[in-house]
Amino acid sequence: NNNNNNNNNNNNNNNNNNNNNNNNISFEVTDKPRIGLRWIVVFILTATYVVLFYTMNSFAVLIVAMINVSSHSNITDSRHSDTCDSANFSNAGNFSSLSDKNHIPEGEYFWTTVDQGIVLGSYFWGFLFSKLLLNRLLTGICAGPITSNIPSLLSAWAPRKELSSMSTTVDSGVVIGNTIGFFSSGWLTYQFGWRSVFYFEGLLCFAVLPLWFIFVRNSPFDHPWLSNYEENILIENKVIKTKLGFYLENASYIIGITNFLSLVWTICCGRVSDLLINKKILSKTNTRKMFHMIGKYYY
Repeated sequence: NNNNNNNNNNNNNNNNNNNNNNNNISFEVTDKPRIGLRWIVVFILTATYVVLFYTMNSFAVLIVAMINVSSHSNITDSRHSDTCDSANFSNAGNFSSLSDKNHIPEGEYFWTTVDQGIVLGSYFWGFLFSKLLLNRLLTGICAGPITSNIPSLLSAWAPRKELSSMSTTVDSGVVIGNTIGFFSSGWLTYQFGWRSVFYFEGLLCFAVLPLWFIFVRNSPFDHPWLSNYEENILIENKVIKTKLGFYLENASYIIGITNFLSLVWTICCGRVSDLLINKKILSKTNTRKMFHMIGKYYY
């Protein structure tokens, strides 16, 4: 019996040692990825902003190559006096000579400045006057939800400690898109014609679209590739956001109270501002600057 007890004790000790070794192994091994999935999503959002603002701003350069300058000048000539006619015809000659010098063929659209304004503005409030305007309008309709939904998507994927760096990375896509749009649209128009700019925009959209289906989810916890390391980081982020323990109803009351206090404070500051100016305690400029600084600080 003593031998059996000793054997059992030895087996138990061996099992305990194995369990300890397993625990040590699981503790030491981490699944921290080289590139976090959250940062892949951030780069996709940045690329989306690049494409969005490229398509939005490249048209400002592209529209110059789409207009028939000579015909537009002739149309303008018929609306003015004879003196203006001679000047406008000379300007048309200058435009044509400039086009010949740069080997850029004139455009095929006979748009006035009003028409050009409608085409450029149709991205935001389009008109259904022609096929091109309709396409421009549809582009604006599809791009509208992007600018409003990317911040909410970023808030779900960005941990609190990395929110600033991720936000600035995504916002840099705006500057990159504007820069590429203005630079490349002129070069593409000069080399391949103005239609090549639209083809290039389409290629960029189709390049970014599959990345959305593969990597982006509304919630990071719904993604099958989310590692335990990133999941713990994002869970901590959610805990911090709900750490105050306010229920939704109470939170709405708190927000309503802050807005009411903002209303009272605004009215009081207006009266105090007039008092300081009328009694010549402070100048109007210094008073405005003081309240502006106070408002910015507390905001």
